[in-house]
Amino acid sequence: MTEEEALEALNRAGVAGNFILGGHARQRMKERGAGREDICHALREAKTCRQQPDQRWKVPSFDMDGDDITLITVVEDDVVVVTLF
Repeated sequence: MTEEEALEALNRAGVAGNFILGGHARQRMKERGAGREDICHALREAKTCRQQPDQRWKVPSFDMDGDDITLITVVEDDVVVVTLF
């Protein structure tokens, strides 16, 4: 998967709200006071992503308040899993 293809899948997941949150992501969301809407916003508004050595995608973006947020995602068969941020 290319960076462009991954970014398209991530943006689609943000628009549709179609992603899975891993346990670590839920824990970090609670710590930061972030909601699912913030993750949707960050995915939808992401302009870039970088593939990590473990085949995950690092996605710098921002939440609904405009605060910086970094998502680490896995994209497989158009399914997006947010593993941590």
